[in-house]
Amino acid sequence: MSRLEELFGELVYPACVRAGILPAGRFVISADSIADRAAGVDGWVVEPSGATHGIAIRMSGAPDRQTFTIRDELTSGRLTEMAKRTASVVAGGSYPSLTAQAYGDWPHLLNCYVVRTDDLYRHIVLEPGRNGTPPRYCSCVGDRMLAMGGNWFYPVAIGEKAMTYRSTHGTLIGHGVAVRSLHPVEATAGLVL
Repeated sequence: MSRLEELFGELVYPACVRAGILPAGRFVISADSIADRAAGVDGWVVEPSGATHGIAIRMSGAPDRQTFTIRDELTSGRLTEMAKRTASVVAGGSYPSLTAQAYGDWPHLLNCYVVRTDDLYRHIVLEPGRNGTPPRYCSCVGDRMLAMGGNWFYPVAIGEKAMTYRSTHGTLIGHGVAVRSLHPVEATAGLVL
């Protein structure tokens, strides 16, 4: 387990439960498990009632960019979040029920955003790529970017602060996608797909 995964369990998850944006229960990290490699489930919440929720987790450094970062290409060659989720959501396979994106000046938490994975991917993927054609994404998705470490990702704008970030022309909240966060997010514009 990496230090960031430990921080999610020790710091981010309890803050999200207190704020009511993640369900309360027993939190277990499942990084590098079969559930992670095949479906992208990084952690599980098991509620006292027995209800279980898979969570996709992304941890990013400061500042709070108000974006979900979705990796599109890994230096390891493994399947990425974009590939796993697009295939699973479109084909009806298994995937995490919730996606959490936390920002911090670690070990200090700045913010965390939570969205239903199904809502996120059904909104941003307008047309999945087929037969060698690239996928088409909504205006909330910015230009593909290179992260430290050589992995490629797409920033997905959550609120107004991210609107000018790398060619986004809309926001998830502005399009009506329910995104919960620890701190309020301004998102009145971005109604154009």
